[in-house]
Amino acid sequence: MINLTITGNLGADAKLVQTEKSAFISFSVAELGSDNPQWIECTKNVTLKEGQEPKLLELLKKGTTVYLSGRPHAKAYKEKGILGLYVDVLELV
Repeated sequence: MINLTITGNLGADAKLVQTEKSAFISFSVAELGSDNPQWIECTKNVTLKEGQEPKLLELLKKGTTVYLSGRPHAKAYKEKGILGLYVDVLELV
């Protein structure tokens, strides 16, 4: 299995996405230390308690620096490749 580790800043506040079977937090991160940063679309699975949003959502605001590790994936969007990450480890820096 391929694992990707990055440190970067959130480009916008994270969003909670719910489906019938699961819930996850979605956010974009720009890698640190680059003149032309790569944007990575990230998802982190969460467990919801009825009527409550995950506390992690309150912490993931625009500009927050995070350390992430997880499984990379790619998708095409308007003839561009988008790098994505299914997040296993998330730490605030």
